[in-house]
Amino acid sequence: MKKLNNSGFSMVQIMMAAGMMGLLSLGVMKIMENQRKSANAIKSSAQAHSFYLEAKAYMARPGYCKKNFNGLKVGEGDEFVLEDILKSNGKTLYKKGQILNQSLRLTSISTANYEKDTEFSALMDLRFKLDKIGNSYGAKGYTRILKLNLTLDKDGAIKDCTTFGASSGAAFDGTPAANNIQEGLKDLHSGKKSAESEKVKSFLEKNAALKEMNKNIKTMNDMNKKMEEMFKD
Repeated sequence: MKKLNNSGFSMVQIMMAAGMMGLLSLGVMKIMENQRKSANAIKSSAQAHSFYLEAKAYMARPGYCKKNFNGLKVGEGDEFVLEDILKSNGKTLYKKGQILNQSLRLTSISTANYEKDTEFSALMDLRFKLDKIGNSYGAKGYTRILKLNLTLDKDGAIKDCTTFGASSGAAFDGTPAANNIQEGLKDLHSGKKSAESEKVKSFLEKNAALKEMNKNIKTMNDMNKKMEEMFKD
């Protein structure tokens, strides 16, 4: 005869129940970890895109690009590394090692692909390498490249420059601002409709990989809710 406890359960049943609870707990923890990594991947990708738009808008403003490259003489194929990017007033705009919105680190600023297209003009890439902070799915970081349109003087030195094809206005319309991305994601996943969640939703719709990640997060959220209901019972 099996030995029963005061509640009428055998020791084997209690051990099996404890084991199942342990497995369920591990499953919930794994789901939460996957959800966190997926959310971080979406957040960092959106913030890298937001940084690119911000940098492009700044470098298109009068005096910004010129402040950083005026008087520099570059040869075909020359590349060089910068410690920072300055505003037109000389103050620092971006600096190597800078933390951006708690999810990205600006690890390097450099130029590449200098190409003279006329006697008094040239093109050049301005590259920003952004590394993720914390665990997330996907690549460890991003490289964002601004195409610069350079004006040269008679000696071939850079006299002025701007981002290639840039307009004078800021280019943030239709994209989630970096400081609102986290709130937008929270609202989107909780089903709350807000200006931030609509912007994030619009951004995700344009990126198939991020859209799929967001779909997986929703599935995991639904599973979490079902598990919570089971434990309540």
